[in-house]
Amino acid sequence: MERVFVHYVGNQPARARDHFHGLREAKPDLVGLAIFDRLEATPSGDPYLTQTTWRRREIESCLCQEETLLAFAEAQGRTIQGDLFGKAWRQTMEETIAEITDALARLGRPDPWGPDLRVSEEFLKPVFRKFYQKLGLAQLADKSDFHQLAGFVPPERMDTEVREKLDLICETARRARPLEGAPQVEAGR
Repeated sequence: MERVFVHYVGNQPARARDHFHGLREAKPDLVGLAIFDRLEATPSGDPYLTQTTWRRREIESCLCQEETLLAFAEAQGRTIQGDLFGKAWRQTMEETIAEITDALARLGRPDPWGPDLRVSEEFLKPVFRKFYQKLGLAQLADKSDFHQLAGFVPPERMDTEVREKLDLICETARRARPLEGAPQVEAGR
């Protein structure tokens, strides 16, 4: 998996297919996988490019859990200010989550813990902006940093869809003709 090529095309299946088939011109045995945020329509079938979507609005929804955000805040507090500050950062995050959740409810927006809100933009960005503001710090986590939350998701709370997609990635990688010297991919969780 160290040599897997990733090309981001937004949430646009046609762009993914065009890019993939352009590469296939040079390497006809190329194997591809495209994972999209939830789409209104199912991507058209393609025998060479496996295409799938998240059932949730976006992948960040799988990371958006209260206990995950609290654990992340506590760990960051300990790292940045020392062990004594972890609990205070956790408390600040708890208050911030309550404020933003309440604001979303008053606006009639979907639940941030459910599958329908675009949480990266409509929940996590405001939570982190307000959280660091309350701490009197520059914002230390933005959308490009949300992947860090994955390490704080309790294993028992990992969304089954994430495991399904990881299995699909491993299956796709096994179908690829291995490059000489490339590590072999094994399924695992």
